[in-house]
Amino acid sequence: MRPARSNGGGLFPRPGVLDWLWLDESLAVAMALDVAIPVVDPYGSVFRLLRSVELPFSLFRVEDTSEIAADAPFAILSSYGKADAAAVEELAGRVPTVVYAVQVRANEPAPLMRAMAYVSDRMPVGLIRDVIVSALSRASV
Repeated sequence: MRPARSNGGGLFPRPGVLDWLWLDESLAVAMALDVAIPVVDPYGSVFRLLRSVELPFSLFRVEDTSEIAADAPFAILSSYGKADAAAVEELAGRVPTVVYAVQVRANEPAPLMRAMAYVSDRMPVGLIRDVIVSALSRASV
């Protein structure tokens, strides 16, 4: 959440109230696309984790990268353990892609790939949301 803004002596947003500026930006991204974002996740765990992130757009799950149409605006690719660089390369070559990694050891660095962004289950939920929404904003421009 953004820092509180001052407005005539009052602070906005108030505690417990959504920051409408952030919500407007996220909503604008979702409305501009007006589509559901595919999540490549053969096991379903990343998809379940993403639902808890409360992204401002719809998601749907597919099991293989071949199920993603070339005209998809954006995709999220699950990665269990070490990321498959070839799978990331193939998908990111067709559509803007964010890799969501789970079960990665802390001592393994994120691989450098063509993905727009890389998030991990070790990151705070708010940061995961911000990174994905930011990547989607860049992809929709």
